[in-house]
Amino acid sequence: MNDEKLRASIARAVRFREWADGEEGLLEILKAVERDYIETWAQTDIADHGTRERIFARVCAVRDIAKTIRAVIADGAGAAAMIEQLSKLEQRKLKKARA
Repeated sequence: MNDEKLRASIARAVRFREWADGEEGLLEILKAVERDYIETWAQTDIADHGTRERIFARVCAVRDIAKTIRAVIADGAGAAAMIEQLSKLEQRKLKKARA
């Protein structure tokens, strides 16, 4: 992965973290939506398979969205660590070249 892609990954992660974190962040909103779906699911008649399956599919979709957001944030953290390692390696090379 080149430096430009790593920096883009970091920037994307920062934006996602800003959207996702906090009491009113996207991840908290998704948790609330998931809770509402589960409450609705629990109140449905056990014989109403169609409705229960649709609600379950929505819960899965909400979980997938949250998982994707967390993955983007983690990728950005990984990219930041990679840039740091590359920077340290470059500094060591420069020190060796000067010696």
